[in-house]
Amino acid sequence: MRLAYAACALLVLLGTACGPAAGRTTPSATKPPASPTAEPTTEQTAEAIALRLSDLPPGFERESAERRSAPGVPAYSVSFRRGGKASTEVRGLAQVVCATVVAPSSLGAQAAIDQIHLPANARSTALDEPLGDRSSAFAWELHAGTLVFQAYAVKFRKLNAGGMVMVVGTGGDVALSDATSLVKTILERITAD
Repeated sequence: MRLAYAACALLVLLGTACGPAAGRTTPSATKPPASPTAEPTTEQTAEAIALRLSDLPPGFERESAERRSAPGVPAYSVSFRRGGKASTEVRGLAQVVCATVVAPSSLGAQAAIDQIHLPANARSTALDEPLGDRSSAFAWELHAGTLVFQAYAVKFRKLNAGGMVMVVGTGGDVALSDATSLVKTILERITAD
């Protein structure tokens, strides 16, 4: 099984969770008027908080990017690959997939994030520190020819935004900390003014 197939399957599952592709929707279009008791929210868009090529180590290329949305929950997914099409020959961190959502409320964002499916062999793993208002981490293996790839994913939410970052690389050369450092980059964007 090719590494690209596994990443595409995750993006398809994200697409299933977020509905058919649609034009860009801003959160302010669906946000109720602010009140003194309203929960804090971000004004950022799903695309604005997503990972960028400049967030990754040298040698990566953007592989795909897509805007998606379900009613009131704009989403954006982007994937990056190092090593071009011969990903099974890459050692170290080989692929990064990022999916982000911004909903009118934290409850709506969490519901969308919870619908991002992971492979059946993904097991829950501990985070060294909490990330955002809510976070969880997962680890699993992918097999491509004679290589065994390790995959880590972190689902996270801060205010009314969040998503998932997945990193894939050869065993021993990629770690959960690769995903958590990228999530911290997104969390900074969520709270930026």
